[in-house]
Amino acid sequence: MTAGVVASGVLCRRALREIPRVPGRIVFPMLIPIVQMVLFASVFENFGQYRTGGAGSSLDFLAAGQVALSVLVGAGGAGFQMVQDIDSGFFDKLRVAPIPRLSIVAGLLATDAVRLSFHVLVVTCVALALGAKLASGVLGLLAMMLLGGFFGAMWSGIALNVALRTKNAEITGASNVLIFPLYFG
Repeated sequence: MTAGVVASGVLCRRALREIPRVPGRIVFPMLIPIVQMVLFASVFENFGQYRTGGAGSSLDFLAAGQVALSVLVGAGGAGFQMVQDIDSGFFDKLRVAPIPRLSIVAGLLATDAVRLSFHVLVVTCVALALGAKLASGVLGLLAMMLLGGFFGAMWSGIALNVALRTKNAEITGASNVLIFPLYFG
């Protein structure tokens, strides 16, 4: 293993340990999609009677969108973690440490990938509890978690880049406005 991979792993574990201290990074990004799914599941319950093509219920269609939404809404944690590290002075200590600078960024993005994979799991379990079908089985769920984590980490890179350039939590949070075109698309 190279020093960069080890350093990224250590920084990832450090950031994962901090997640319980800020439960809003886990709860709130999942809350919006779960509430929407519960509300819209009953609204569109009979919509499946009017088939225009395809198979499956409206809940199956809705669940997939809410899983993606939970990843998009939650994909900013790396930026906020970076601003927190900059404000506390920990980032300056990392910059002088004998580790590759890329490992600092990679560790935070890996943390978001793990956290957002958990989002996929929880939102999918709620969808299954509401009656959605998971046609791909457990392997499909694992693939969804992997892809959700990977896509979320890529999207988190935007907030991380904004955080590194501005060092400001408000501007980093405002970068999430880019989610809305994807959300409505």
